Amino acid sequence: AKEDDPLLDILKIYDTVLQRLLKLDARLFIATGLHQVPHFESTYYWRLKNHAEFLKKVGINVYKDVIPRMSRDFLIQCNNEVEALNAEKKLSILAINGKNIFSIDNRGDSLFVELTYDENITEKLFICPDNDLPQIDISGFVSFVAIKNGEHNGIGYFVDMNQKFEKGKAIKLTKVFDIIKESFYSDAVSAPES
Repeated sequence: AKEDDPLLDILKIYDTVLQRLLKLDARLFIATGLHQVPHFESTYYWRLKNHAEFLKKVGINVYKDVIPRMSRDFLIQCNNEVEALNAEKKLSILAINGKNIFSIDNRGDSLFVELTYDENITEKLFICPDNDLPQIDISGFVSFVAIKNGEHNGIGYFVDMNQKFEKGKAIKLTKVFDIIKESFYSDAVSAPES
């Protein structure tokens, strides 16, 4: 609904969980593996509507199965490596204005395919599978997924909610485990014996 704010809702849930944990007087560490930064270019995400129909249209008729995956990805399972190679060749030549439509990871007898064409797709945007097949208006085979507004940045963050670590100290995320382990070890060493 228009009045709903899913981001605010999840922040309220995080706040409730953190309050409960802090009341337990527990050691609480929070780490993120990465963060998002704004993406200022116009980058579109598209998804095939009917994967099997599209494959047939571009001349890929022999394969075991096609399995849609997350948003833009799909898997073509073939009966053997030759079938996979033939399908890869047919998909790899598909381009719009010289820009490939797909990225393809050939895994032997299967292909992991991602629809990577990232510009706006309008009606009458044609691709040509090969010289033996007619041009295809790709706009009828795809649906809009999203416009990219953020992208991953590999830098993450770490916070010790009990503030035993120096605030603002930069650390590598690969060191988080060692830092947490070391903090408990130093607590045990400095704790008075009972």
